[in-house]
Amino acid sequence: MIRQTMIGICVAAAAGAMATAGEPALTGRQIAEKVYSRDDGKDSQSKLEMVLVDKNGAARQRQFETKSKDNGDLVNTYIEFTGPADIAGTKFLTLEKKGEDDTQYLFLPALGRARRIVGGQKDQNFVNTEFTYEDMSRRPPEKDNQKVLKEEEAGGFACTVVEFTPVSADNSQYGKTVAWVDKKSWVAVRVDFFDKKNELSKRLTVKKLELKSSIWTVTEVVMENLKKKTLTTLRIQDIQYNLGVDENVFTVRRLEE
Repeated sequence: MIRQTMIGICVAAAAGAMATAGEPALTGRQIAEKVYSRDDGKDSQSKLEMVLVDKNGAARQRQFETKSKDNGDLVNTYIEFTGPADIAGTKFLTLEKKGEDDTQYLFLPALGRARRIVGGQKDQNFVNTEFTYEDMSRRPPEKDNQKVLKEEEAGGFACTVVEFTPVSADNSQYGKTVAWVDKKSWVAVRVDFFDKKNELSKRLTVKKLELKSSIWTVTEVVMENLKKKTLTTLRIQDIQYNLGVDENVFTVRRLEE
């Protein structure tokens, strides 16, 4: 996360995207591949603030740090909560696997060991946020069929709107997602999530997108549960890229230290 995994939440017959004069239209798959493979550095580390807001408007703040590192065309991500006291020391590790579902581990200080998140738990909420474990992973383009719907502005960004439907219904908690992809940065600046009944259930909205070290970086994002009327906001307070993050960070042993 969150490097851009947070934001790998972005999620063939696809229609062609509209193109400017003299340029060929992009298919939905091509756009998905640009989102998935866009430059986000060889590694990164960041400090973030998380704000949880319940249906009555009451807010709780949390702080956490992340590290991520490319492993070829795959990305490993480490998260550690630093405050407040009731969640400090909670850690989360995601290891991407080629052609397989990601391997995820959650470490809770009270248990003193890491537990693996299995497939049947992917639709559960990550530490009581509006993000599920599935949302915490990047989603490879081949897991979905993509279809270009239209071009439309969203939050001041000129976007192509793409619909994603799982190739296998069992491979996602969602019936479909619809993403507004900024044509300049290839960041999905809005994503609507539909449940298996095709009802709109959640919405992710990028509030701030900035260039950091020449890399387009989402610095504020909101995930809203439209049914529960709750939301989770993430704000990056500091991020640095290409530092040479130690790959030993991304191990269960490190998680349990």
